[in-house]
Amino acid sequence: MGEVFIDSAEALIQSIKQHSCGFDEGARIAVINAAAHSFFRTLDAVMIQSFFPRYADLKKNGFSAASSIEGQGEFECGVIFAAKDQKRNLYDLSLLMASVRNGGMIALVSPNGLGGRSFMKNARLVLSGAEEFFKRKNRILIAKNDKEFLNSDFYDKYRSFGDLKEIGNSMFTRAGVFSSKKIDNGSKLLIETVKNEPIRGAAADFGSGNGYLSYELLKRFNDIRSISLFEADYNALEVSKTNIKDKRADFIWSDITTLERDRKFDVIISNPPFHSGAEADISLGKRFISSAYNVLKKDGVFYVVANRELPYEKIVRTLFNRQITMVEKDGYKVFKAIRS
Repeated sequence: MGEVFIDSAEALIQSIKQHSCGFDEGARIAVINAAAHSFFRTLDAVMIQSFFPRYADLKKNGFSAASSIEGQGEFECGVIFAAKDQKRNLYDLSLLMASVRNGGMIALVSPNGLGGRSFMKNARLVLSGAEEFFKRKNRILIAKNDKEFLNSDFYDKYRSFGDLKEIGNSMFTRAGVFSSKKIDNGSKLLIETVKNEPIRGAAADFGSGNGYLSYELLKRFNDIRSISLFEADYNALEVSKTNIKDKRADFIWSDITTLERDRKFDVIISNPPFHSGAEADISLGKRFISSAYNVLKKDGVFYVVANRELPYEKIVRTLFNRQITMVEKDGYKVFKAIRS
């Protein structure tokens, strides 16, 4: 559990105690963007976490966890630990409001610097009797889910942020999913670069996002027998199921950095993430490269795109004794690496 979440959880606990607002022991509570914390063991908490590594950590620590709040029934109260994407936060708020009983309490928590002021301002338009607190470098809002107070125009607007939106090439996405405004330029360069490569057999897409890379490969390469989309973000994986209807595709919610080595692939394609939450994490991309090496067949090929300044060359050369930089263009570079 990260230090930022610990501070956010402690700030929430202090505010709840100060407010005496109904987050009572044993209360059934939904916690969106949750991580393991002992406080939630005192409640009947359903920990909502769409990011697989954190979901797995919750399950490992004995919490009741779910990938989505939808279908989880009614709650007495709820919490949102804000994410970076403000539209996703407001969409999550609309889902939480639909799940919390009339008159139940809702708490919103946002670390400083993550757009909390805007989130709280918009939340006040649909929640009643809001009180704000500032603790441990966090902004906290606690308010009532009051159906009589509800401004349906704003609520409907927030709910619409979860709608699928077309971004070109017959591809759809939604708020909170990587590259939610357009198809990522790095991904487009990767597809353009490999278009004449002999791609066939069992393929995999590491960190598949909304499915763009897999969609293009399936459209262009008839000799692909199957393609496995590995994605840690449950919401992104659900979007990819909308974008790809090809029966050769398999959708897997997982942590690619802990992938079992018994699965083997002829080709792997990837545009790895280099952020963990709001913070840059170059090691994440390096772990993607290492995982790809572990599950490639002999003579299997790995294609990966990265921002030009990211230092991936050393790990690519260390693992793969056959590798080239196929192109450097517009701030990106594409590697081709072959496992001997």
